[in-house]
Amino acid sequence: MTEYAAKGVIVSWGGTTIGQITSFSGMALSSETLEVSDLDDTAKQYIWSGLYGADEVSVDVHFDPGAGAPSHSVCAADVLTGTTRVLIVNYAPATVTYTANAICTGLSPSGAVGDKLTATITWQPTGTVTL
Repeated sequence: MTEYAAKGVIVSWGGTTIGQITSFSGMALSSETLEVSDLDDTAKQYIWSGLYGADEVSVDVHFDPGAGAPSHSVCAADVLTGTTRVLIVNYAPATVTYTANAICTGLSPSGAVGDKLTATITWQPTGTVTL
């Protein structure tokens, strides 16, 4: 089995690369099933429902609310408007890319005395995911 470093993973939103990412999670794919067991069965039976989706994607960033990281301010504006854009997660070390339309659902800044300003940005993919 080949192992890859997280370094080099690129997340872009509407064609703009999200800057200063320190960690990420998602785009976890999942598929729905339907139970089709009947009273004659001795074990549960399932079929694929034909529906799949991607779970929420999130990134933690060194937050720059000014002009230094324009991708952060674009995400903040999109949370307020519900704008749908193309979200791309490029697992560059493995040359695998997930692409989906998504809605930016959150930008949550945080900080503390003597600490840096950070933020978590979240998106909810909607519709088809392409690999």
